[in-house]
Amino acid sequence: MRSRWPLKELQDHDRNKRVELIFKDNAERYRTLLEKMEGISGMEIKDNTVSVFVKEPEKSNPGIISELVKNNIDILYVNEIKASLEDIYLELIRDEGAR
Repeated sequence: MRSRWPLKELQDHDRNKRVELIFKDNAERYRTLLEKMEGISGMEIKDNTVSVFVKEPEKSNPGIISELVKNNIDILYVNEIKASLEDIYLELIRDEGAR
């Protein structure tokens, strides 16, 4: 394992990248549609916010947003969530334990 990596590089290699979508109304209404979308491996929903887990947001995000707009869903905000230092640390520890 490399002992020193810049934080941005560690965040870019995070396997569980998250994209936060904030809707005008309750996000639970869109669960079924989101579950059918390619590139989404999981999600967390709270109120009008969905955090979707994607492997390659640069490839998945345009399709996700396009599909939501095509279905007349009001999106207020979209943001890629970078992994926290804690998330990165836990992932590194899990990886080391698996070796």
